[in-house]
Formats: sequence, structure tokens, C-alpha cells
Amino acid sequence: MRIGMICGQFPPVTGGVAAYVYNISEKLAQRGHKVTVITRGSWSRTYHARVGNIDVYRVRFIPLYPFHLQPHGFYIKQLLSSLESNFDVLHLHSPLIPFIRTSLPMVVTEHGTVKGFIDNLDLIDSYSLVGKTFRKMYVSIDRKIVESADKVIAVSKACAQELREWYGLKKDIEVIYNGVDTKFFIPGNRNHNQAYILYSGSLITKKGLPDLIRSATYICQEYPDMKFILAGDGPLEKQLKGLVHQLDLDNNFSFVGYINRDKLLSYYQNAAVCVLPSYHEGLPTVLLEAMACGIPTVATSVAGNSEVVKDGETGFLVPPKEPKRLAEAILTLLGDNKLRREMGINARKQAEESYDWEVIISKIERCYSSVLSETR
Repeated sequence: MRIGMICGQFPPVTGGVAAYVYNISEKLAQRGHKVTVITRGSWSRTYHARVGNIDVYRVRFIPLYPFHLQPHGFYIKQLLSSLESNFDVLHLHSPLIPFIRTSLPMVVTEHGTVKGFIDNLDLIDSYSLVGKTFRKMYVSIDRKIVESADKVIAVSKACAQELREWYGLKKDIEVIYNGVDTKFFIPGNRNHNQAYILYSGSLITKKGLPDLIRSATYICQEYPDMKFILAGDGPLEKQLKGLVHQLDLDNNFSFVGYINRDKLLSYYQNAAVCVLPSYHEGLPTVLLEAMACGIPTVATSVAGNSEVVKDGETGFLVPPKEPKRLAEAILTLLGDNKLRREMGINARKQAEESYDWEVIISKIERCYSSVLSETR
């Protein structure tokens, strides 16, 4: 099968969507499919490259915020006019892409509604101001993309429900979760003398990181030397470091920035607990990676997280925006080595059975075949 992927993010750009598109593209190519990715490039020109088994077109992208999607869509359409005959199906990954008209069968994966993302932004910088100001336009584009699809995939049941309730989507929605490479993300031989609490992800508002920092004031009363590692970057970094200093926790927190995959694996394998204190999620890859490494997780009981973490079995779910409850769950795990081991074993098993990429890719292949049979 010949598949064209359209996405706003692709490596070396970091983020959940970028990793997702790379992984499914590579896995599909390994199964004998021809995969071409169309994504953002530089402002000056469109160029083609080969990434592993994938053809990648980085299409001209002019950052004319807030109207950046419209010209980018024009350049994608130009490219598609010469490439459409090379594809059997198009697979779009929303959000962060323009609306595209095509005669090809089209699958859209919604990784998290634009409405949900913008509604959970705080007005802290020009990026969030643009999002809030032009919210209606961005939501309209997101809605048009899913409405035009022959098949819609949501990465979680919660995301599917948002599409129905917020966008009024009437068509069937198939839920296919994000995946994880359980052959790469594996449990390690942990050095418990160096165990720490790990957060991995973007440093943005919806991740609830001020709550994690405030929870540390309770945790450090019992474990004064406990370390918290925040792996990732984003616009909140300066503000978060300021809060750490204000609470006199400078010796407890390390901001390590963006790290490569091998280093991230090491961080997972040696963590005592992985924490995700989000206010809103689609289906967070970080939880799947931690689970595959046999690490118990503490996450907020918001949509997305609650579909991954089995409360009391693979980790704990706590209410969002409650640092003390977050601390209590983390302290329960820190104080019970047996419970941590049992939850880690359960988490690894769940990752292998439900989220391994081979399981996910088989579902996506069936989705393509279904769309092709229905549109012929």
C-alpha cells in the first residue's frame, strides 16, 4: 500500500505527534508499505530527503502567525498535485495542519482537539495570546479536517468524546491508542540509591508542573534529599525555575532540557516514580514509555491519563490541581518498595499487551483496508 502522511511535526522536531508519525511510518515501511511524509520545512523552499525507510518532503512553511496554516496549505496542495497519483490513501495527523482538499481516500488521526489544547493555555506569552485570540479560527480548521475525513481515528476515548461533544461529529470514530516500542523501552537494573522522581515532556501550562513543584514541599519533608528531574523544554522553564527558587528547592530540582532517546531510556529505568500532573491530555506517550520500563506512574485523573493508568494497579490517579494529593500518592510509592515493584510489573505487562507498536500498526492497517474498500 502507498501511504501519504501529512503532519505538522516530524523529527528532528520533538513532541508526541512527531514521534508518533515517525514510529508508525517506519513500522509500516518495515511491513512492506511505501510511506511518504509531508511536513513543515523552512520558509525558503520545499525539499526532499530520505529518513530511514521513509520519503520525507519538508514543505515550505512561512511562520506568519496566526495565519501560518493557510500559506502552508497552499504549498502542500502544490506538492500533492504532482504526488497524488503515487498514493492509495492519505493519513492526516491533526492538529497543527492546514485543511486539505483531495480526491484520495483520507484518514485523519486526531491527537487532541485544538479546543481542548487552547482552553488549557494560560496567557503567559505571545504564543498563548495568539491561540486565545484566534481560537475560533483554529477550532474551525480542526473541525473541517475531521469532518472531511473518510475515517476518523482518535487516540483516546476521551478525545473521541470531545470530537462528538465539541465539534458535533456524527460519523463513526475509531479509537486507536498511541503506541510504544517495548523492545527499546525496557526495564533496567535500577540503582535505588540514586532513585528520583521523573517528569518527561514539554514545559507548558497544561502539564500542571507548578503543582509538581508545590508537591515537592510535602515530599521533601520526609525525603529532604529527594531529586526531581524535569526532562523537556518549553516556554514555562523560567517561570518554573523561579517557583523552585521561591520554595527553596533549588537543590532538589534538575532541569535537564531536551534529551535524546537513549538518555531518556536511562532516566526512565532509574526513576522511582514517573509523574504527569496534567490538566488535559490526548493519550500521553510518556506514560506508555514509563510503563514499558516497568516504572509506576502518578498522574492526574483527567481524560487520557485515566485511560492509561489503572489506579492502584499500575500507578495512582489523583485529582488535578491538588499538590498535596499528588504528594501523598508519590509518598505512598516511595515508602513501599514491594508496591512499586508490583505496579511496575503490572505496568510492563499492560504496555506489552495493549500498546506495543505491532498491536497498534495492525489496527491502522485494518483501518486503511476498510477505507479503501468503502471508497472504491
